[in-house]
Amino acid sequence: MPVGRAGREGKGDLMSVLNRYSLDGKVLGTVEAPSAIFDVPAHDGAVFEAVCMIQANRRRGTASTKNRSAVRGGGRKPWRQKGTGRARHGTRSSPLWVGGGRAFGPTPRDYRYSMPRKKQHLALSTALSEKAKAGKIIVVDEWTAERAATKEMRKRLDNFVGRTDFCLVLLKEKNRNVLLSMRNIPRAATKVGRNVSVWDVLRADVIIMEQACLSQLEEVLTS
Repeated sequence: MPVGRAGREGKGDLMSVLNRYSLDGKVLGTVEAPSAIFDVPAHDGAVFEAVCMIQANRRRGTASTKNRSAVRGGGRKPWRQKGTGRARHGTRSSPLWVGGGRAFGPTPRDYRYSMPRKKQHLALSTALSEKAKAGKIIVVDEWTAERAATKEMRKRLDNFVGRTDFCLVLLKEKNRNVLLSMRNIPRAATKVGRNVSVWDVLRADVIIMEQACLSQLEEVLTS
């Protein structure tokens, strides 16, 4: 399997170096990548917060139950207060009864929240840096397809990843043929570079990105 990181040029350099590959999986040379994105010290706290935010924002928040005032019935007292030998009850809609309301049950709500933009950028830079240090980022000139062909795209991916690896392909812009070719491949996904999230990076075993995505990421994460 190709290793996507070639190492740093020097201790004080502002650019990190990644290997550049052909679509056949052969090394063509190296490409400079911003150290501010691909050589960042680990900030696990920022990554954790970003993942929690993403997961919360994906929640639909539609879980709903009926409380004692919303269930049907329970309009009169089941039996008189005294003299029956049974416990005192005032309504059949009580949560103590079968068919009664739910006490403290979930109601529809919005779980979405946000965190500072700079912290989000720090989390994404940390995730990308860890992938780069592990040699899991592969840079290619272009990831295009002349026609929609899943079989051909699967063969191309085999040059870079194993069958059990989850692969994320970052494109400079949407390419219909690529999207159609990859959508039926298990454990593979495509994203436009500027739209990638921390969750996308963390769940990928290998990231294949077009070289133009480097400038996109630099523009987004250093702004």
